[in-house]
Amino acid sequence: MLRVLFALMAGIGFEITFDNHYPSSTNSAIIVAALLAISLIMVLVLGKLKSVTLAYRLRQLNGVALTVALVSFGYLLTWFYTQKNYQDSFSNFLSEQNVLVVSIKEPPILRDKVVMVYGEVKEVTNGNGHFKTTGNIQLSFLRDSICEGLQYGDVVLIKSKIDTADGPKNPYEHNFKTGLAFRNIYHKAFVTRAQWALIDSNQGNYLLASVYQLRKSFLSILSKYVINKFDFGVASAIMLGYRDYLSPDIYQAYQNSGTVQILSVSAFHVGIMFFMLNFLLQWMDKRGRKMLWAKTMLIIAFIWFYACFTGLSLPVLRCATVFTLIQMGMLLLRNVNRYNIVAGSAVLLLLIDPFMLTEVGFQLSYLAVFGLYFMQPKIANLFIIKIPDGSHFKKQSNWLLKPITFLIHGLLWLSLKSLDFIWQLTAASVAAQIAILPLCLFYFYQFPNLFLLSNLVVIPLSNLLIFTGTLLFGVGHVPYLSDAVGWIFSHLLLLLDKFVVWIDSIPYALTNGICITGIEMILLYLFILLMLWLTEERKNKVVISALVVLLALCSFRSYKSIERSGQKEIVVYALSKQKAIAFISDKSLYYDFDSALISDRNYMQLHILHHWWEIGVSKQTAINDSSETTAPGIYSKRISAGQIVLFEGKKVLIVDSLSVADYSGTKQKLKPDLVILSGTLKVSLPILKKSVDFNDVVFDSRCRPASRKRWKKDCAELNINYWDVNAQGALVWNLKEAQP
Repeated sequence: MLRVLFALMAGIGFEITFDNHYPSSTNSAIIVAALLAISLIMVLVLGKLKSVTLAYRLRQLNGVALTVALVSFGYLLTWFYTQKNYQDSFSNFLSEQNVLVVSIKEPPILRDKVVMVYGEVKEVTNGNGHFKTTGNIQLSFLRDSICEGLQYGDVVLIKSKIDTADGPKNPYEHNFKTGLAFRNIYHKAFVTRAQWALIDSNQGNYLLASVYQLRKSFLSILSKYVINKFDFGVASAIMLGYRDYLSPDIYQAYQNSGTVQILSVSAFHVGIMFFMLNFLLQWMDKRGRKMLWAKTMLIIAFIWFYACFTGLSLPVLRCATVFTLIQMGMLLLRNVNRYNIVAGSAVLLLLIDPFMLTEVGFQLSYLAVFGLYFMQPKIANLFIIKIPDGSHFKKQSNWLLKPITFLIHGLLWLSLKSLDFIWQLTAASVAAQIAILPLCLFYFYQFPNLFLLSNLVVIPLSNLLIFTGTLLFGVGHVPYLSDAVGWIFSHLLLLLDKFVVWIDSIPYALTNGICITGIEMILLYLFILLMLWLTEERKNKVVISALVVLLALCSFRSYKSIERSGQKEIVVYALSKQKAIAFISDKSLYYDFDSALISDRNYMQLHILHHWWEIGVSKQTAINDSSETTAPGIYSKRISAGQIVLFEGKKVLIVDSLSVADYSGTKQKLKPDLVILSGTLKVSLPILKKSVDFNDVVFDSRCRPASRKRWKKDCAELNINYWDVNAQGALVWNLKEAQP
């Protein structure tokens, strides 16, 4: 199954990569389909050979044909799963005026100002006619009491402007457009109250509707006993995998402590359910084959009900598939190979949805599972704790010493058992961390230094929370008993949150800004695999290969460092109504940011910090808070109209505080290389042009839409080059180039 999985993943990856360069290429699908047919024919022909000798000689050709067939199948599977490749996709019928019938596919998500809905477009009506369609869309309803009542299965009629999803506007910013595309969503719309109407209800799947309603009732039970909104977000995430109520700050605290995995229902949660059910139903094992079948069906049904109950999230789907296969293997009295089962579950999930391969959770969870299976026993065996079996106590005949011996033996047994539990948990944490480390560095740019300490406390506490929360759901409507269980649950949750926040507050608890490229990530995994191979076989070729990979990795890091040392850039970031201008010289950065922006760590990390980490910035200096800044390569001075910056031989004028810009009082005409307009200005470019000689101007995100529209007309008349960061994204001027 591992071979099948790797071939299938390769085919899916090829299709996704090819689609980025040649969208909706039908010819590519035809060519791959022909390749699949040829490969299958070759496999059939080789399988019909009567000569055993010839078949043995051609065994490698047979393997290549099978691999090509699987890769081709993965490519076609992804192509046919992509809805935009179909002729009845609603995107093919859009015009200037559209009326869409949309069926809501998931429970709406309540945000501060909008209600987020994912739906399927069933019909499109426009000036060209009425069409039955397919395809998903993201809708953002302006929040009010009416749209808050929308539910799964409702059908709405909307008449709004349909836009394509936005790509990243800043360098190294998270690509939400690609993320939506991997969910088969390519369009979005913002809908006000006058632009939609509810036309039908309860049109979804009955089972899913019941599950969502049950989940809603459990959320109401949680809200009764967990008053604090931050604690409630954690409780709903741990128990139900429902992360919409999580605040960014508490999520960041869990991520920094290395325990963010407990905030989504995963193998840990489903595994507890699986083993608990097997323990409760073990009386059925010795009552015949029919009872074994009944037990298996009960466990599988409960696991998949729990998966639906938690919203069929990706980690739950993976775990439910794994434990279903394990239970079936136990029923059929087969030797259950855990590597084969995990790989088989991945294959099944990719057959259902090939885009699951692009989910970070999918990649991290499977790598962690393989790491636990292979590395945890090796790490645990480095230090073996021997626990006494009590034989000395049984031989003790002195009745006076027997109680003392019993007490000492009990304390010793408990201490050693606790120590063994801590060591096994530590070995598991280290194994999982090694397995996911390169991928975490590639995606998240950080490493939790105290993950061992935090996991030793958080995992047992979350275990208790799951048991207590499950009991709370069971007795939620029983007077007094529910209050007692709810009190225990809320205080365990409070203890968990306080511990995580304390870990996050410890100095140097987190190392961030660690950036690696895709090639470096692959080299890191090659090095880890070679070191694991070395634990199995002590061969010189393995050591030499590991050293070669390490040398290549160091070479890439050195080349990147040398490349960064000569960088000179001016960046005007594209942020919503925020001023963000940066001057980058080598690894030093000077910034002119709004004070509210620089203090918002989560917003900075989402839009700005990834860029700083990627280019290796190690020193940041603010130039907007001081009247004058002097440093090697830069001089900045505040004036009544804004700020003048001399940076690496370039002159930049930032206009951010004039109603009508007029520099006629200056002794000589200013000649900046770049003018940046920032804020709610009423600047007249023709007047500004009289006293300032410039050919390039940038409108930042704080400028009003009406002002930008007027300035663009002025630029066309005055023959001035302009850059609108709201429409075109961030301006990145590499000073090695003469023009911005």
